[in-house]
Amino acid sequence: MQVLEDTKSAKLEYAYKDEKIRILGVIPAKSRSTRLPEKNLIELTGKPLFTYVTKVSLHVCDKTIVSTDSKEIKEIALKLGAEIIDRKPELCQDDTPSFEIAKDIAEQYDFEIMCFIEPTMPLLSDATLLKMLDAMLFDKQPAIITVNKTLKPTGTALCIRKDILMKEKTLFPKGMAVFIVSFEEGMDIDYIWDLRIAEALMGGKVYD
Repeated sequence: MQVLEDTKSAKLEYAYKDEKIRILGVIPAKSRSTRLPEKNLIELTGKPLFTYVTKVSLHVCDKTIVSTDSKEIKEIALKLGAEIIDRKPELCQDDTPSFEIAKDIAEQYDFEIMCFIEPTMPLLSDATLLKMLDAMLFDKQPAIITVNKTLKPTGTALCIRKDILMKEKTLFPKGMAVFIVSFEEGMDIDYIWDLRIAEALMGGKVYD
């Protein structure tokens, strides 16, 4: 397992575009949630929660897909510039594996690298996602996932090559690298107090 906190490339900004690599951003944002009702739509500093990572994906990836069963999420995502996949009911269960959602999208789109980004991690930055893609391209990683300083996966973002995803039938293939992120970027909004902490960390400022 390779552990990365930063990448070697000095020409980070969109360097991968010179390689003609097709990057697909995926935001899995269903309507139902267990702990916070309609969590993906709950407002954080005046904006729906899922829109923060959607904008990061739109800034960095060639194409961004929001997989949802929510009419409201669909309307907001389309206005932002994302594309929509209407998620099948059987893929909207609490115990639906993330791999099944990723596979459903992979079967419908042509791409080389997928960035699977959880909608409840609002402090993910463009720079972190770019650095992860940098590692995929220049270090030739099969996949890379965000972790905290104890190397526990945060679930913030995961990048994986399409051929690896489909061949190994998992989002967590052997030999994948990990990318250490800060507490802020690894923060998941699961409870109301998480939302309050995120608001405090953002200082009441709306990130765009």
